[in-house]
Amino acid sequence: MIETARVYSDNTPSVTMVPAVLERIRSLSSAHIDSEIAERFNAEGYRTARGHRFAAGIVRQLRGRNKIRKTHAGELALGVYTARGQ
Repeated sequence: MIETARVYSDNTPSVTMVPAVLERIRSLSSAHIDSEIAERFNAEGYRTARGHRFAAGIVRQLRGRNKIRKTHAGELALGVYTARGQ
């Protein structure tokens, strides 16, 4: 199921539906970590449906809900766990 929340942009008077944002997250995930993606959205004037700035947690949540795998080596993929070495 595709997330149906709305994302607002200061650059356009209309509302951008999340599928476009999800596609953007998909494409940016190969070269950027979640916090960098959030910073980019904020710099471009995007806001969440509640008018908040994007944060890494919001990007991570959108990826998780929509099964977008993290392809950047700088972060762990969703569902990957680490153990402390001895």
